[in-house]
Amino acid sequence: MSTIRKQYDREFKVMAVELNKGHSDLGVLAKELEIRSALLYRWRRELETKAETSFPGQGKVIYIPEQAEIRRLKKELLDMQQERDILKRL
Repeated sequence: MSTIRKQYDREFKVMAVELNKGHSDLGVLAKELEIRSALLYRWRRELETKAETSFPGQGKVIYIPEQAEIRRLKKELLDMQQERDILKRL
């Protein structure tokens, strides 16, 4: 028997973390929002560490422009290395 996982949008998660700052008891807030308290801990930690890129949705990673450029350059470097290796074999 499979269970259906609930999906929460970014606005809900940010709102829950903001409410968390005003509440002294995390368990009570979790019950009010009908979520597990572990989720609140995880959302709070993610929002603190990643801020702008937190909660991308559907598992898609959001890169800041610098990260995207580094990723593009690494891919380009790998392509060039593969071309070089092919040419060496000839």
